[in-house]
Amino acid sequence: MKAQYCHIGQQMIEVTWSNGVMTIKGHGALSDKTVDIPYEEALQAATAYVEQHGGELPTLYRAGWISAENRISQKGIYSSNPDLQVRQDRGETP
Repeated sequence: MKAQYCHIGQQMIEVTWSNGVMTIKGHGALSDKTVDIPYEEALQAATAYVEQHGGELPTLYRAGWISAENRISQKGIYSSNPDLQVRQDRGETP
């Protein structure tokens, strides 16, 4: 697995490549918690990763969200695997 961290504006973003799947998520400013990011930031991070490591830029799909308020927004966690779903709505119980 290859992982790379980059900053887009003030947001730290983690891009991982494992078993042919790229996953992109944001990190909190003062912690290692995963945070939702806009698609545009995910695309910029993915582009930087491909430019540095080579290969083709994959199609990115919204794999889910962490914060309930982002359920209807374009923020989230992104993956090149359209079937990947992440834990959603942190802090809420079913």
